[in-house]
Amino acid sequence: MSGDVLAQSQGFDTGGKIGQLGANQALLKYSASFENEADYVGLYILARAGYNIDDAPGFWRSMSLQVPQAIYASSTHPNNPTRTIAMQKTVAEIHAKEQAHQPLLPNIAPRK
Repeated sequence: MSGDVLAQSQGFDTGGKIGQLGANQALLKYSASFENEADYVGLYILARAGYNIDDAPGFWRSMSLQVPQAIYASSTHPNNPTRTIAMQKTVAEIHAKEQAHQPLLPNIAPRK
């Protein structure tokens, strides 16, 4: 049961503010940095599974052509140009590790 419905059942009209508070908290949890990390780790997962990751950055270039307004969206996700550049760097990082015969593990600091 939502907080707004519960409050209304007790005679309080919140005007949907409790639900909006929850939605705002969700936006803070899933930030652009969270999405950047997901893209980064995802490329490692794909590479370890044997998929060709070379075309992954091109996907975001294509998305920019198909949905130009997404180029500027960056409240909860990185914008497409930023995402493309970050993926190009990650692909290069993974290929460098492959050539050096290093384990394909993302460079992520442990969380506290």
